[in-house]
Amino acid sequence: MHKNYAFRTNFFICLIIVIGFSVTSVISYRSNMDTLKKEAESVTRLASEGMMYQIDAIFAQSIHVSQTMAHDSFLINFLSQEKENLKNPAYTQNIKEYLSAYKKKYNYDSVFLVSAQTDRYYNFAGVDRIIDHTLPANKWAREFILSNREFSLNIDNDKAAHDTITVFVNCSVRNRDNETVGIVGVGFRVNTVQAMLTKYEQQFAVQTYLMDEGGTVQISSAGHGAKSDAFAQQTFAAVKNSLKKNNSDNSDIWYSSNGADGYAVIRHLPAPNMYLVTDKNTSEIIKQIRTKYYTGAVIVFFTTLIVIIIVTTIIRRYKNKIVSITISEELKYHTILQNATSQIYDSIIEFDITNNIACGEGTKKFLQQLNLKPGTSYSAMLQTIVSKHIHPDHAAQFMATFSPDAVRTALEENRNKLSCDFLYATHKNNYVWYRETGYVLRWAENDSIHIVICRQNIDKEKKLELSLQEMAQKDGLTGLYNKMTTHDLIEKRLAEHECDRGLLAMIMLDIDNFKELNDSLGHVAGDRIIQEFAQNIRAGFAQDDLVGRVGGDEFVVLTLQQDDAALRQKAEELCRSIRNTSFGGEAHHLAASMGVVVFPRHGKTFGDLYAKADAALYRAKQNGKNTFVIFDSTRAA
Repeated sequence: MHKNYAFRTNFFICLIIVIGFSVTSVISYRSNMDTLKKEAESVTRLASEGMMYQIDAIFAQSIHVSQTMAHDSFLINFLSQEKENLKNPAYTQNIKEYLSAYKKKYNYDSVFLVSAQTDRYYNFAGVDRIIDHTLPANKWAREFILSNREFSLNIDNDKAAHDTITVFVNCSVRNRDNETVGIVGVGFRVNTVQAMLTKYEQQFAVQTYLMDEGGTVQISSAGHGAKSDAFAQQTFAAVKNSLKKNNSDNSDIWYSSNGADGYAVIRHLPAPNMYLVTDKNTSEIIKQIRTKYYTGAVIVFFTTLIVIIIVTTIIRRYKNKIVSITISEELKYHTILQNATSQIYDSIIEFDITNNIACGEGTKKFLQQLNLKPGTSYSAMLQTIVSKHIHPDHAAQFMATFSPDAVRTALEENRNKLSCDFLYATHKNNYVWYRETGYVLRWAENDSIHIVICRQNIDKEKKLELSLQEMAQKDGLTGLYNKMTTHDLIEKRLAEHECDRGLLAMIMLDIDNFKELNDSLGHVAGDRIIQEFAQNIRAGFAQDDLVGRVGGDEFVVLTLQQDDAALRQKAEELCRSIRNTSFGGEAHHLAASMGVVVFPRHGKTFGDLYAKADAALYRAKQNGKNTFVIFDSTRAA
């Protein structure tokens, strides 16, 4: 009887231990894997987005500069008169100085011009060579002219830079008959892109590749021009299959092959027509997690054997101590689990919402750090955190997310996860970005509602994210809002505007005779004119007014004025201010024409207001320029 009792007791105890340890280990394993995957996905996507902005800026600027030169009347006239001036050194000196100016302004490694008539290859040093189309190395020029494309990109050796591997942007120069008379473009060293890729690889622990749609690696941090087939590698076979399956330019995939595990983000870059592959190898971390899992299983096995021996001995000698020993083992395991979880988060606290009490020693220690008593209620703790540490802009959101009512509502709606990002004041009164994630559950033992809150420092990632967002909203030349951001912000302002606050008006401005100034002074001076004009109008309006650049020399302002008289006075002041601004001395005074519309009198959407402001601007141009016209008004200032 005694032996049978001991056997059954041991059997059930062992069963409970095995099941408990197994379930907990599986949950912990999956939780760690999920955390790893989320972190890998977040980091990889963040790195990919950052590199996309950088690469797009590099290629977009190069294409813009090349296209600007291709449409320059100076180059078109130069090529039309080239044959008559082949032996004129001064004529060649002009194009040399022109290309040198662009090289110096934008710090390109190469700026070149190829004549379709004479096959002369000009660069910033003069006539570099006469292109021999019979040579394979010069095949690109003839193929580009015959393709009738506006521009193309190719990677090749730059003979003017000691055969350095260079990315060339080729643009077609066409005469008034739309015939291709030459090729103009710029070139920058591949190592410029490589250095950027290397920076991100080191910062985010990823591998990056720029490859074409056929899978050929064009640029990487390790090398370039090797023409290696990435799709031939087993690792990236999944990338090729994913692109074909989804029929998309973008793809995010997890792969596992040949002992390699990882996450890859593929994004299409329209400007160079390449794919950016960002690869996060997670093999080593996954291996460590699995090793810990298997090690835990072995420990469970031997622990079970030890427990059998101990329990058998205790049953024989101290039957009354079985419960206490079991509790002790459970507490031991709970401590191990808590220590393991704390490595992921900065702090973990647990509250019983139903009974309004703290759970666990970790929570009590957290309350002590806030100078609160161990018995402090959940609501009081939240109020203390908000009043002493949470940034005022985030206080309402924080309380709305984690209030007791919000926790109960989440459980009723079958939502077991609450999350909030906020600025938290440290002991040095410095604000740091944190993320708190609350897991809501119902405690089966007493049917109470519990919340486990995990706090994580995301300051570095959040600041990088906000920085990238700000860069994407601004115009690179003027620092004003770009066209897309201007449209979105004005639409938002229109939707939120209360008519009793004042008169909301949109002003469209266009620099008078800008093309003549740009052609006579050069594009470098033209850019400075744009910058000075932008600074002038930005200074003429309040900080809350929206000012954006929506075209080459076209700007839009959304301003709040008291009434029609104040609006007219503001427009007159702006015209006068612009008239009193000069560029390059007294010979070049700036002037602008303006079209003015009023919300909601002339329209309720950005599109309606923009079209009517453009019509008013056209009327101002007809009235002699250097003035403004309010839509539907027959008088000009």
